[in-house]
Amino acid sequence: MNRNTLIAAVGVLLVVILMQAIALWMTPTGLPDTATTAERAEPDAVREKLTALGEVGELAFEEDAGLYRAHIGSQILYVTPDGRFAINGDLYDLESRTNVTEQARSESRASALAQIDTDDAIVFSPEGDTEHVVWVFTDPECPYCQRFHNHMADFNERGIEVRYLAFPRAGPGSDNWRLTEALWCADDPRAAMTAVKGGQSLDTAGMPCDASPVADQYQIGRDIGLTGTPMIVDENGKVLGGYLKPEALATRLAGNSRG
Repeated sequence: MNRNTLIAAVGVLLVVILMQAIALWMTPTGLPDTATTAERAEPDAVREKLTALGEVGELAFEEDAGLYRAHIGSQILYVTPDGRFAINGDLYDLESRTNVTEQARSESRASALAQIDTDDAIVFSPEGDTEHVVWVFTDPECPYCQRFHNHMADFNERGIEVRYLAFPRAGPGSDNWRLTEALWCADDPRAAMTAVKGGQSLDTAGMPCDASPVADQYQIGRDIGLTGTPMIVDENGKVLGGYLKPEALATRLAGNSRG
């Protein structure tokens, strides 16, 4: 091997070694520890930082994602392990192709609904077997709530139990709020609901019962991010939609059962 060939071979070897070194440096295992793994802060420390954004509810560490998940009101934020950065948005698992954030929202809704006494809801049950249960946040003056209620017999025939929860959209102190309280305080709330949603009037004076369920349910609606009525939620906390006809609702419920 002559001198020029030897120099060329050594040059190629040096280039290869340099490229391998660069590749190793750019991979996660070749990076300094401070760049790949942030030190995990204690949950209490992360919670304290987040209080600047609002009241913090559930705070948990998502092991697969390597991030804290924080519930602040109806929002879910993700926080870096060191508690320095917060991310507002949905988190997706690209392997399972699932919306991790929406799963967390559903679990949170299911937990909130589980705290409600069914006696505080206005319930329309099937005469036969109940195959599905839905919680429906409703406003007696909402046009689509009225249209939804018009299908009640069909919902029940399909084995769907509807549990109405109060969400007067106009808010506390409004005529809409007083009408909703009057419904929940009526001697026969089911008949009163059907009458009002059918266009009949209801006397809102002299409510004989404790109307606190309306305020409690309204707050739950706000806490889970409700923005309009009707809002249909299944037993697992999944939002099925707003106004749905009986066939469409039955199809979605059947799909959830298979899934």
